[in-house]
Amino acid sequence: PMLLVVATVALVAAGRTTAATSPGSPTVRSDVAIFNEDVWPRLVNSGDGGDAVGAFVCNGAVLECDADGRIVEIDVSKRQLSGTLAPALGMLTRLEELDVSSNGLLGTLPPSLANTLLEELDVANNALLGAGTPLPVWLSLLNATLEKVDFDACGFEGPLPPQWSALKKLKELKLDDVQVGGTIPAEWAALESLEELELNNAMLHGTLPAALAALSNLEHFEADDNHFVGPLPPEWAALVRLKELQLDNNIGINGTIPDAWRALRPEEFSIHTASLSGTLPSWLGEWAPTLKELDLKRNALSGALPTSMAQLRKVEVIELQQNDLGSGDGSNDLDALINAASDLGKLKELDLSFNARLGGTLPPMLQQQLPSLRQLFLEFANFSGPLTALDGIELDDIFVNNNHFWGALPELSVDGKCRLYSSSPDFAD
Repeated sequence: PMLLVVATVALVAAGRTTAATSPGSPTVRSDVAIFNEDVWPRLVNSGDGGDAVGAFVCNGAVLECDADGRIVEIDVSKRQLSGTLAPALGMLTRLEELDVSSNGLLGTLPPSLANTLLEELDVANNALLGAGTPLPVWLSLLNATLEKVDFDACGFEGPLPPQWSALKKLKELKLDDVQVGGTIPAEWAALESLEELELNNAMLHGTLPAALAALSNLEHFEADDNHFVGPLPPEWAALVRLKELQLDNNIGINGTIPDAWRALRPEEFSIHTASLSGTLPSWLGEWAPTLKELDLKRNALSGALPTSMAQLRKVEVIELQQNDLGSGDGSNDLDALINAASDLGKLKELDLSFNARLGGTLPPMLQQQLPSLRQLFLEFANFSGPLTALDGIELDDIFVNNNHFWGALPELSVDGKCRLYSSSPDFAD
């Protein structure tokens, strides 16, 4: 009996256990043995295993195991691996987290992973992984466990599988720089737990689905650098938990910012380089409790700056350059933002450049009302008058060139770039 115990302990230490039911019974390998003998050699792209057999142990740099010695986490990220993912991964039936990101893996994802308890899957930054194959529909079989998926910068092709709508526990889905094409499936409105969705540079087209308004837990949505067209869906006003919305570089997005969106409370709102038109909403000040960054540059917005913007007390960045904003009648357009009632104490960057209709003089209360300002860009507009409002100001960058300012040059302190020259030679020596 003592010999049997010693022999069993030795086999466990070597990564194997025995069934120990009767002589000749089959050997049952541990999870660690399966990883070292079947998974690791394939990851390093060794033809027959050989010297590539792993020597990893539980609760080290690569493997995490539970109290029974079963593997629950694998992290082989950033190890310059150039092999493939072995079907034997499906034998690790208690596996919860798999991170193979930032390698040079080939092949595709083995469907046997559907046999695991996978909660987190990260295969990002493996440019050839999945090349020439569609996104795996079988991920929907992990509907009882899967919470996070990252396919960023992989080689998979589209379309986006409507079947993934079965992933009721999914919280994060990232598909940046994956050339999937097609549209966002309306069926994804059923992803009731989804909090973060990133679809940047995915060659997506079509309209933004109104059905996504059902994603009541969505906090972060990015879909920059695609080919979306049409208006912003008013129905998205229901996304009351949305903190970050980025739809930059979708030149086909047009129309106005829906009035219903006043119900949103974003922290970051960015739809630049699109075709939005109409005026800035008069109710923008209602985003004051949350808004930190507003970026609507390179659109076709017009009209005067809404006075409610002066109440954006948490905003740090306002970028509205390259629109058609301004009253166009010689009014002091900046007074809407900078006045005795302004609450813009956290504003660090203000860019209103290339709005030819913006005019008037610089508000004398500029420094007092914008104490945190570090970058001011007003170039290629229609401002005039003296620059005395800038006397003594300390900035990182200031561009006020190509306006109609006149008088003495201001005494200011600039750490970065400064452009004060005008299209009219009106400055005193």
